[in-house]
Formats: sequence, structure tokens, C-alpha cells
Amino acid sequence: MLELLANMIYIEHILTKEGISMNNIKELYGEAIIDSRDSEELNIGERIKLEYYKTISKLFANENRETYGIGIVKKYKDTKKEKIESREINNILLEEKQTEKLLKILINNKVTPIALDDVLTDLIRA
Repeated sequence: MLELLANMIYIEHILTKEGISMNNIKELYGEAIIDSRDSEELNIGERIKLEYYKTISKLFANENRETYGIGIVKKYKDTKKEKIESREINNILLEEKQTEKLLKILINNKVTPIALDDVLTDLIRA
């Protein structure tokens, strides 16, 4: 996965250097809730909200191309203060249907931002 991420960063660097602009769009795809039924670490009434995003990067050069990525935002309250954690990985897939299939798996399994890299690595290798 680190090699894949390094390649994506390199591609973005080259595109920028060549004057090819990218336009990133983030669309909410779905949500999941983690509560005390899902995690022994949560007390009754405590909840974690997970938001799953499909990211679309549009490359503007001679022709329009789109690449897709995934973002997860975790929202929860810690001693009455809202906390937010997030992780976004762009430009990992070329097909929207593949991205949506991955998003459904992530939502069904309530994957959190901290686990996104490892889970994607496992799913891509499978």
C-alpha cells in the first residue's frame, strides 16, 4: 500500500509540474453508527458516527479523466466536546463501480479512518 501511495503522490507531482490541473470532488456515499452493541469500549448511549465519501479527481489535460478514492470521517463526543478524525485516499481506482463496491464493504464493516489503509491493502490484494 505504501508503494501505491508513493506512486499516487508522484503522479500528482508530475501532473502539477506539467501544468495539468486536478479538480477534486467529495460526495457523501453513506453513513454508519458504532454504539455499545458494536464495541465494548463504548458505554450505553455513546455513539460514533462514520461518514463515507467517494472522492473524484478530474484531470484536465487534452481530455477529461476521472480517478476515484475513498474518505472516511469519524465523529464522536469526548467529555462533551465533539472530536473528528478523518482519512482520505485519492486516485486509487479508475472505475466508479469498483469504488462504490469498496465503499459498501467499508460501510457494512464499519471501518474507521485509522484502519482504512490496512483494510484497502487487504481488499486490493484479495
